[in-house]
Amino acid sequence: MKLSYKIVFFLLLGSISSHHLFAQVEDSLQSDTLIRLVEVNVPRVAVLQKFEKDGKYGYQNEAGEIVIEAIYDKAYGFKEGLAKVGIDGKYGFIDEKGGTVVPLMYDRVLNFSEGVAVVQLGEGFGWINREGGVIMRPIFDQVQSANEGMLLVKHQGKIGFFDLEGKTIIDFTYDDAWPYFMGKARVLKNGKWSYIDHMGNCVQDCD
Repeated sequence: MKLSYKIVFFLLLGSISSHHLFAQVEDSLQSDTLIRLVEVNVPRVAVLQKFEKDGKYGYQNEAGEIVIEAIYDKAYGFKEGLAKVGIDGKYGFIDEKGGTVVPLMYDRVLNFSEGVAVVQLGEGFGWINREGGVIMRPIFDQVQSANEGMLLVKHQGKIGFFDLEGKTIIDFTYDDAWPYFMGKARVLKNGKWSYIDHMGNCVQDCD
């Protein structure tokens, strides 16, 4: 029995407090067709935009009103409610009111992903939480942003995987690897590529 779903979203502008989001769901079951319209109220989220003034960067709202003064040498878009900013080559994070959440002390930071952000201090990489607390000190050769609850970590030429809290899930046994996608990570060991699950079990191309 063949079952297919089609979802079409319509975004109607003009609402003061919210957008009206309509989802048209079409369930096709053989020759019978059932169409349902569902209305969902989605709160409108204010968006802060970066602006430049005298070579410095700040943030303004959609009306052009300055929310965060232009005091930063580098500034980037907000993600998960925080934006990475830099002064004199050091980076940290601010919130949407301009409050410093993570002090500008790192040589490099990546955007927050799944509640954690990769940071670099000197030659080492580690990661922090949204409050700026250090989960893993910057001691690794390379760390990629979290994906599916896992971080790909390279240390002393080998790659392993950690969870968001800093627990080693898969030891440093691989020569190369890709981040997790749809429950699997592509890994290289002894010249052969294969796929592992979140526990390190081979699930594809295992021979």
